[in-house]
Amino acid sequence: MVIDFLLALGYDRDEDLDFEHWVENKKADIAIKVHNVPKIIVECKSPEINLNNYVDKALSYAYGQQIKYVLLTNGKEFRLYLSFIENVVDPKDRLLMEPILITNLKERFEEINEVLSKKSLVQQTLDQWSEKKSKEIMQTITPQRLLSLLDEAKSELKKDILPKISRQYGLNKQFREKVDEWIENTAGLSGRNRKEWVNKLSEEFAYSLINKLYFFRISEDKGILKYHHINAHLTGATSKQKGLEQGWNKLIKSCFQAVLQYDYHAIFDEELFDEIEFGDSVVGEIVSKLAKECQEFVRSGAAA
Repeated sequence: MVIDFLLALGYDRDEDLDFEHWVENKKADIAIKVHNVPKIIVECKSPEINLNNYVDKALSYAYGQQIKYVLLTNGKEFRLYLSFIENVVDPKDRLLMEPILITNLKERFEEINEVLSKKSLVQQTLDQWSEKKSKEIMQTITPQRLLSLLDEAKSELKKDILPKISRQYGLNKQFREKVDEWIENTAGLSGRNRKEWVNKLSEEFAYSLINKLYFFRISEDKGILKYHHINAHLTGATSKQKGLEQGWNKLIKSCFQAVLQYDYHAIFDEELFDEIEFGDSVVGEIVSKLAKECQEFVRSGAAA
């Protein structure tokens, strides 16, 4: 079935299809070649196999040898993926077109032939089409991914800071006075409902840190500040690292002093939210997760 499908698209079995192509110590099912250079990896699975379980592995195999496209099939459906799209983290989101079901192959063949045939591959029609599709995917996925990461970040930070607020409120008179003043000035809150105001305050602490990080990165991307401090550290930081030698909290405070020189105090200089620090490993995780997405989000104009 798969061979017949490829032959119908104009590929020659002997000239264009390589059944012995190796990718990272694994033999691919089929490699489609142009001028003897592999352009598409075809991964064939059994009909009962759920293709969702093999997307990550198939795309990583292709990307390992810089092969741009993956055609994943179980004989009942065909899926065409790009092996890599910048800032699109989930491989499943790199799907270039709706899955091609064997039941509607005849109806969709003209559409498929236009972009996936040997002619389109040789004339680079597929490359031109996929470039356009990848931009559409990035514009759709990047904001969604960013919002998802923001939710995750808020939840992680809130979980980290909430018990510290309760502890500090009971031990530190100065902190307690500041919190009482904040409660009094916050509509809908009452000091008698401790659970409610602790929950609300933990959210505000989380938003305060996230806002600082994003505003700082926006300031860099907009040219208000030169790239330095956090940007330099992020290139070497991964989510597995537990922090820097000086600590993530100190690094962020140091960076933000540069922002405050531009008189943005009214937006972020909330003394209360500097009274307790988040766990440094938690902050390091958040910075690593958000940094790349933030930069792409700002440059795409989505944050404007």
